[in-house]
Amino acid sequence: MYDTADLNKVMDNALRLKLDAFLKTFEDEDIFIKSGFWRFKANDQDHGHLLQNYWVIFGPSQQLYIDVDKDNQMSAILQYKIDDSYAWMTNIARNSLKTLGIPSVKAFDYTLFTVEGKDMLWQYRDDDNLNYVHIGSKTGKVWKVTNELGINWKNDADFKNSFAKPKLSKNKALSIAVPTVRSIFGIELKGYSVRIQENEYTFTKKGATTLIGKINTKGAFYSFEAIPSKGVRN
Repeated sequence: MYDTADLNKVMDNALRLKLDAFLKTFEDEDIFIKSGFWRFKANDQDHGHLLQNYWVIFGPSQQLYIDVDKDNQMSAILQYKIDDSYAWMTNIARNSLKTLGIPSVKAFDYTLFTVEGKDMLWQYRDDDNLNYVHIGSKTGKVWKVTNELGINWKNDADFKNSFAKPKLSKNKALSIAVPTVRSIFGIELKGYSVRIQENEYTFTKKGATTLIGKINTKGAFYSFEAIPSKGVRN
């Protein structure tokens, strides 16, 4: 572990310049504050870490990762209280969760501003990570909405038994998904095809955004995620 003042001593110049350029992608009101950093490399036997060889720069409720094994790919997370988030975006998140239609919901406790590659998202979450909504920071578009309180199978065996055969036909899945997808994402599913794998329904159309929905044993969608055709969410 190191103090922020030591960054220039232990990080090579090329990487520091790349880090500075990455930090400039943040909005003025979302400044990343460096309090310290550390360098981590896991042993071959250590599989408890998502990343194995990386830098971490941290600040108050902030973390920035540099993945050395992936050409120093950078990502960052800034955490905010709900009251410190944009009110209009919080309303979008809450309305999207409500539109999903699962009767039980859990209030959001905080939001994360995340930057990874060209993706820049606000992620609304609760402390138990049961409800979450991802919204593009520049466009205000919803990219994902999930309410895991809609999950109703008892265990893995129950899941496999419940979805051994398609719970919904392709046409039925489309008819159920159309109004929800239109309301949350502003996307019309006309001309989309459907692929089914267990409880996951993937709606695709050439050159258009892909929608991935997940259903419970009652055939109700508790999650939708939009995957843009060009791969950028912001």
